[in-house]
Amino acid sequence: MKSYSLKEIANWQKEVSKKESTISLPSLQRGFVWKSNQIEALWDSIFRGFPVGAILMSIDESENRFLLDGQQRCTSIALGHFNPFVIKELEFLSLKNYKPSIWIDLAPEKNTDGQKFVFRYLTKSHPWGYQLKDNSVTLSMSNRRNALSFFNPLNRNYLELTSKDISPWDAYFPIPLAYILEIDTDNFDCFKCQLLQKTSLLKIKTQHSNDLFVDYTLLEKEKDKFNDHIKNIFIGYLNYKKLSIPEITVDALLLKDDDDEDNNESKDPSLFVRLNSAGTRISGEELIYSIYKAKFPKIKNLVENIGASYIAPSKIISLFSRIIISEQSNYINYQKDISIQNFRKKITETDFQEKLQNYIGNEDDSIAKQLIDDAITILSKEKEDFPVILLKQLIVTNFDLFFVLLSYLRKQGFNNLSEIEKTEIASKYVYILWFNKNSKKVAPSLFNMLFSDTENYSWADATIKLINENLVLPIIKPELIRIQLEEIVIKNGIASNNITEIHKNELFMKEVKEVLLYDSKNESIFNENWNTIVSKIFWNKSMLLYAQKEYMNTKFKEFNQFETIEDTNRPWDWDHIYPDSWVYRKEGINQLVKGWVNCIGNFRALSYDDNRSQNNHSSPKKRFENDLKKGDSYVKENDLHFWNQIDSTFRRIKKNETDKTKLFLSAVIYRMVNIYEEWYLNYYQK
Repeated sequence: MKSYSLKEIANWQKEVSKKESTISLPSLQRGFVWKSNQIEALWDSIFRGFPVGAILMSIDESENRFLLDGQQRCTSIALGHFNPFVIKELEFLSLKNYKPSIWIDLAPEKNTDGQKFVFRYLTKSHPWGYQLKDNSVTLSMSNRRNALSFFNPLNRNYLELTSKDISPWDAYFPIPLAYILEIDTDNFDCFKCQLLQKTSLLKIKTQHSNDLFVDYTLLEKEKDKFNDHIKNIFIGYLNYKKLSIPEITVDALLLKDDDDEDNNESKDPSLFVRLNSAGTRISGEELIYSIYKAKFPKIKNLVENIGASYIAPSKIISLFSRIIISEQSNYINYQKDISIQNFRKKITETDFQEKLQNYIGNEDDSIAKQLIDDAITILSKEKEDFPVILLKQLIVTNFDLFFVLLSYLRKQGFNNLSEIEKTEIASKYVYILWFNKNSKKVAPSLFNMLFSDTENYSWADATIKLINENLVLPIIKPELIRIQLEEIVIKNGIASNNITEIHKNELFMKEVKEVLLYDSKNESIFNENWNTIVSKIFWNKSMLLYAQKEYMNTKFKEFNQFETIEDTNRPWDWDHIYPDSWVYRKEGINQLVKGWVNCIGNFRALSYDDNRSQNNHSSPKKRFENDLKKGDSYVKENDLHFWNQIDSTFRRIKKNETDKTKLFLSAVIYRMVNIYEEWYLNYYQK
């Protein structure tokens, strides 16, 4: 049986870069999805001499090998050999651009739970790594701020940091794992000499190095204290050298869709499904994409270019399969998510195959790409300053609704729509997305209205019908929401989870009694709708991103997502203006303050590099005293008036402190309504 050393597995990546590799991923495989703690656990097993399983290859008639099972392990092994200070153009099997790095702590004072060695995995989204003790938990905000002060002294854009700019923060004597794996000796003294020589050039700071660089010379100066650590690392290194991973091979013919003739629902559709059933589970859409790539391997790059990083390739195939099926039936019925078995049946039909390939097209002409580009143009209202990350959220939050939009554009034709119609579609799409009462039912109902044979519904007409069918909430003018919340929350002090006791303000009742379906005999629907509308706004951080669009574009103009690594994260924090630390786990706090502290009116998106200069415990007054860019936080004069009165004496607002409570509520509620008003006036109405 053939087996591979870990160094041989890492070298596959170099061969891929040179176009010399005889080992590749089959079309069936998906991207790299392991999390940080899984990667660190793998390397802990390697250094402890534990077996880490076999890899499964298929071999074709030309002796080319396809990695069927073991991609996650092989990529993790290769990353351990990546030296972050030597940037090479390595084309990893499943990673394209940014290469995460793996470090090892030579002498930690404590170990990661369940592990003998301390490995630190650093990604672009977490350049400082995770907590040492529990490597599934991110660092505290104060540690992240301190880390960024060291990582980013020139205050560059956070996203510009590269692997050579970063190092672990919760560590004691960290070095790149590649430094150890590059050593070639079985003699401990020689190993130690080379290891210490490699550390001599490192200038690394961690949270445990007390404002200084890590002093690696201590490893030699204090031998008695650290020698056992170095010996353990040496034993781990020897285990790494001895370990080989066996190869199990199967005939490449098994990659073929051998179940084509039998579409029994109880059968697994392919070998690939069986292999992955015990590993990291993959979705039906990924399997559908895998089946498609297996049949048409040359189409892979075209599909990956269609979504413009807004939509995963697996989602592209699923979406456009649904559109084709709808189109084939002349849009009579709403097409639900296509099942794996149904797709495998459809892909054998010549007409379906041709239509799907026609949609994908080629680099110069792709119907699918054009449809998605048209949808993005509509949703951004053709404005270049519309935040990229918000556009992505409008798409991925409810793919069923996006399917309706794409189907509509396909049938009507983008160029046949007037500018007024495009604006109306955008307004109603986002309104339905944010204010629906049933996310599962709203898309099918909207589809049936828009494609009705008997009615000629516009998006505006369909939205009104959705409201009448109690699937979408009615819209209320911002000033009316402010009037009501001032009365029932600020003045009367009704708790945040019980705001249904409507104050019968004359202006409010005149304006909303019809849209909220007011019935004096039965106020339940009226009160329910009112309460749900406020709740929808209360939690809507996407709406906050829209209000902060200028700031988001300044800081994160190109941000969409990082590669395919699963632990990706946004490069900003949701910062509490009134500190959460003044409320969280504190006794005797006014319930209204506890209830409203997590409202969008008390949040702002703040980049890590901006947040490092902030104090999480500062009062709102202090936060905005020296903040010359209050507009970045979307703070306007009517709420700033209240924030400026909330100083450190407002820490832990007690139950009986009515005046302080009202000031806090005024600040949060006015700002929440301002955020809603920004969207209402500048997106919904325009």
